[in-house]
Amino acid sequence: MSEKNWDLVPDEELEETIIERIVGLSEFCPDVVSKAVSATFNTSKTMVKGAFYYARNGIWILATTFVIGAVPYLVAKELHEFERSERMSRQALLLGPQKQPSTD
Repeated sequence: MSEKNWDLVPDEELEETIIERIVGLSEFCPDVVSKAVSATFNTSKTMVKGAFYYARNGIWILATTFVIGAVPYLVAKELHEFERSERMSRQALLLGPQKQPSTD
């Protein structure tokens, strides 16, 4: 396997990825800066993971609370409205169109 002499390759033919560029630039930085950037990145990553974890758990708690607490109430309310409308339509059918039934 022969090594390619990169000094002879024209600049227009060189394609560098962002990762290669960052690695190349990191070689110029002192170790203190490199360690500080690494620590900052790792801390940020840990904080984002923690925020995602707590947000996910919070959404789960809110969703289950809604299902356990609010859905039965909404179903009962809808059933009550349905029964009331059925009663009103039955009264209108029995009394005829002249009299309007009183509302509860």
